[in-house]
Amino acid sequence: MSSIKEKNIIRIRSDDFLFIITINTINRYPDTKLYKILNDIENCDFIHKYNNTLYLDLKPENVKQIIDYMRGYKINYIDDSLKMDFHRLGFNLNNDNIINKLFEKIDVTKNDDSVTSFSELNN
Repeated sequence: MSSIKEKNIIRIRSDDFLFIITINTINRYPDTKLYKILNDIENCDFIHKYNNTLYLDLKPENVKQIIDYMRGYKINYIDDSLKMDFHRLGFNLNNDNIINKLFEKIDVTKNDDSVTSFSELNN
């Protein structure tokens, strides 16, 4: 018999990676597939549910970024695969304002102190 505490913990597996998240964190995003699958509202072909474990057929590094976002952390960079996985999981990038609010573009402009090659380090 599982305890109440154990029921509040959700395990998310992606490849060989295990992520632990609370049900409360997932409950803050009721429009997502994670919420809907945990609550038996819908199924999908890239998430399998077994007890309190979700098996995701997504890149583990993307799953980590998405879980960090759900926990309230800022993400400094988004590539096309991460954007696609956010979309696949049901996050509305426009409504959540993820692109404008949470993802900060890295300023890659060169300032006077930057080094453009290893040879500059020797000078």
